[in-house]
Amino acid sequence: MNTQIQSPQAQTHIYTGQIAFVQEKGAIHYVRQDVTPKILTKQEIFKPQRNMMMDNYRHYVQQYANRCYAMNKEIIAYNKTVQSHIKETDSKDESIRRTEMLQSGLGKVSIEEYNEAAKIENKNNGRLLIELKKHVPIKKPTEAIFSMILFKYSMQINEKNAMLERCGAVTTRAIQKVKINPYELANTTINDVDTLPYTKRTIQNHINRLIDAGVLFNYTFNGSNKPVEYHVNNDILVIYDHKTQKTLTADNELFNSQGGKNFHHNEIVTRANKDKKKITEIVSKQFPLKEVLQSFVPHDNQSKKNKSTNPPIAKKDAPAAEKSAKNSEFLREMTLPSQTLIQQLTNGDHDNYRMDPNLINGLEREALHGNMNTREFRELLLQIFIKMSAPIWKGKNVYMGVWAKAYMLMDDEFLLNFNGSVPSKMNAIHFFNNLVWRLTYAKDYFRNFTEFRPLFPSDYFDPTRKLKGSGGFAYTLEALKDQMEYENAAKKRKEKRERDAVPRNKAITARRLVEKKINEVVKGNITVSQLHDYVKNNAHIPQDYIMNLPNMLAKAFKC
Repeated sequence: MNTQIQSPQAQTHIYTGQIAFVQEKGAIHYVRQDVTPKILTKQEIFKPQRNMMMDNYRHYVQQYANRCYAMNKEIIAYNKTVQSHIKETDSKDESIRRTEMLQSGLGKVSIEEYNEAAKIENKNNGRLLIELKKHVPIKKPTEAIFSMILFKYSMQINEKNAMLERCGAVTTRAIQKVKINPYELANTTINDVDTLPYTKRTIQNHINRLIDAGVLFNYTFNGSNKPVEYHVNNDILVIYDHKTQKTLTADNELFNSQGGKNFHHNEIVTRANKDKKKITEIVSKQFPLKEVLQSFVPHDNQSKKNKSTNPPIAKKDAPAAEKSAKNSEFLREMTLPSQTLIQQLTNGDHDNYRMDPNLINGLEREALHGNMNTREFRELLLQIFIKMSAPIWKGKNVYMGVWAKAYMLMDDEFLLNFNGSVPSKMNAIHFFNNLVWRLTYAKDYFRNFTEFRPLFPSDYFDPTRKLKGSGGFAYTLEALKDQMEYENAAKKRKEKRERDAVPRNKAITARRLVEKKINEVVKGNITVSQLHDYVKNNAHIPQDYIMNLPNMLAKAFKC
């Protein structure tokens, strides 16, 4: 049999009713309760109600500040006992785990409720492992922020009332939560003047203080890009009931706390699921603390078990390493003595040379994880390049000295960094690919314009022949620049098309989402008020859809 008892601090204003304490089998446990707001035919907040709420807020904050010193004095003494116990029993890690699980189970509650739950947790465990949180008085600047929150609150209620009336729906609903967006508050202006001279982070810190003090409670998280929703404390909230033409205050019991689920000292509740029905189902099942602890940190015996059962991880793939070594050795064998290479070029052995695609793959593998050094790799690339150039002078009877001079020019100028040093193998491959593109361009040019005869290799590869009329290989660099500019322009056009498609696709997706929910309204599965909340809280739906909801609903009901 469960007997609900009053919290030790229930007579204060700090207690919001989210956490109750029940006595079961001689022990006290804390229970997370469902806070149910009062249902009103048409709720409104006008300036008189806001003024009354600000008066209630100041009274609340003053009482809270008056009690902070006395409460913190008790908390400090309690925490010293906890710290001594943790040090004596060497249970710091256990304390951290218990604290994290308590915070996860409670969620965002006031410091008073957290501390009461922590005391009960320590008592039921028979060990002092969880420290209490200290109370921090609410500072004067927070008043301006809370005043702006109330102003936004009244606007949000009026906006929803107006939307429901335009749709021809009833305005009857539970007391609405206030949506708080620190970024919006920080950037709100009136006549081009900032209403709050604070940053988003500063405003969020003030909001956290309001939560700690119990001014705001029972939050709803709708996503990182959406405002967080809160209820205002029952002792502060003042709301106008349009039906009765009366102003409702705490005396009218604006919130009712329904019995929730028991949080025993050896159990925890997850808050990962945002769906309230699913949360209730999860809470009712309850996860044993022993299993949860195992999910956080494995025990020593479990770690030993894992060590004995898990297969050892191979340090390196032996076949891959062997394959890489063979590839490097193959490429080394391809490198010829310079004299032999020049003799082959003179004999015309490479007049029909074409680079094998498999060789390209081998060069790329060598650049990534081969064992050739950078100088060996560069020499191989130079030899491949001069072989690729040989078909330009097919049948031209080029002398050995000319080829020797050409190869010397390439060794002096090609495949080097800007400072003349030997590049890394990856950079060498990049430079080599640019040279191959330029050489291919030159071959196509000589093939298409047969009236132009190429200079001999020693003159053609002279790096000083940069001008158009000089007929040198160096001028092909201009063609490469043009090609790179063309490719960059094409890339930018593609990126622009993709950027332009994003808002269009988002608009289509948003419309489908809204139309799907409107069909649910037509079928009677959800109400218009729920449709409004869905559109308002969905990060994928632009807010201008809210203004268009009445027309979309009218069109749907006519069909």
